[in-house]
Amino acid sequence: MTALRGLQWGDGSWHNIYACSNPNQVLEWHRDVGPAVWVALAVASYEAATGDLVTYREMALRAVNFGFGFQQDDGGVNGGFEATQQGYRFHSWGSTEHAIDLYAAARYFYGDQPRTGQVKQFLETVVWDAVEGRWLGGRADQRDPLDVNTWGVATLGDEYAVALDYALTTHRVTLGGIDAVDFNSDRNDIWFEGTGQLIVALHAVGRTSDAQYFLQQMANGQTANGGIPYSLQGTNNGYWTMSTANAVSSAAWLIFADAAFNPLGLGTATVTSAAPTPDPVVVEPPVTASDKAYSWLRSQQLANGLVDSFEHGGAADDLCVVYDQAVAAIAFVVKADYDRARAVLT
Repeated sequence: MTALRGLQWGDGSWHNIYACSNPNQVLEWHRDVGPAVWVALAVASYEAATGDLVTYREMALRAVNFGFGFQQDDGGVNGGFEATQQGYRFHSWGSTEHAIDLYAAARYFYGDQPRTGQVKQFLETVVWDAVEGRWLGGRADQRDPLDVNTWGVATLGDEYAVALDYALTTHRVTLGGIDAVDFNSDRNDIWFEGTGQLIVALHAVGRTSDAQYFLQQMANGQTANGGIPYSLQGTNNGYWTMSTANAVSSAAWLIFADAAFNPLGLGTATVTSAAPTPDPVVVEPPVTASDKAYSWLRSQQLANGLVDSFEHGGAADDLCVVYDQAVAAIAFVVKADYDRARAVLT
């Protein structure tokens, strides 16, 4: 957390991507709501695990407040700043994913305040498709990314468990002998990060046997050094072209999945900041998949505290994606490696 604290803007945001070898070099100038709020979620996990409610609290609150700065009349939040080196303008779109992130983080840090409830109302009315039992990609975005459904269930719970049935019906695919899920419903790839997200959501609604089955399937995609590819085939998912390199986000979500740890479900801290106790349930890993992923994740951390998002990622080499820093910090917390978590965040 040390590294991220030094890069935070005064308004609570970060640029989306930095060069790992030189964090002063910005590789993607946009300053989006979702990645910023995931840093706040990393702080929430750290607080819940350590009881340290002081060190990173201000950084987290600034990130959450940055998100609320883009809240619209319908309760949702627009994406943040579409920035270049020359200047910036506001994103005009509103993402379901970003709203989920903000709701989970705001509920922890601020409780069930009116503006938190407005975000929830957006998720339950504006972008929820009751006919198909799924969330839309965003305001006026009819696409069907997997993560809005898995994260939505992980955040809002059993009432929306039907979204997991939708995901398994429309995103499930078997490729290379691995039975998992794709980012979208064209089912021409396996998205390993998303498979980990599915497992966490299945645990959140008590579908333990399904979660354990997909955990084994995800582990089947693990490479010899413990890394997990971002995707199997490297296809375009309708938003971007996915990498096939071993990815920090995939390794982190395998660690969450193995521990049945839900980073979106920490609940509500009290006004006096009494952090919730994390769920003590631990699922036995298939072979040593989680430990191997943790070892690989450690190898990706640099001396400056940042975690290189991809292993020998070609065009994606030397990328430190802010979202990846957040989930890596949470993974270190899950493994009780607080020194490494602090190195990412400070």
